[in-house]
Amino acid sequence: LLLAILKDNDSLITQLLVEMGINYYMVKSQLQDYKQPEAKSDFPEGEDDDAGEGFGKGSSGSAGQGKKGAGAKSDTPVLDNFGIDVTKLAEENSLDPIVGREKEIERLAQILSRRKKNNP
Repeated sequence: LLLAILKDNDSLITQLLVEMGINYYMVKSQLQDYKQPEAKSDFPEGEDDDAGEGFGKGSSGSAGQGKKGAGAKSDTPVLDNFGIDVTKLAEENSLDPIVGREKEIERLAQILSRRKKNNP
């Protein structure tokens, strides 16, 4: 935002900053030297509000989804910290069964398998 302000030479703020010795190229070089912070959660990794509850059965639910191994790093640490890998739970047969929703599931499969029509 500051770079955009400094790029406009007609701006009063830009003129004031130039008088103080601050110009576009100086700020840009400072920003390029700045190390980007690593994306991470503000919450402790071991703490979870509903540790035993979630989509899955037992302790393989939402607790510990971001911890894949002792040294394994993820490409999406924030997503792993706040999300649940439903595909992984399905592969492990940890999801609760769906009872009494056969019509809805069949209709969903029909809609998603269409080739020529758009999905609603």
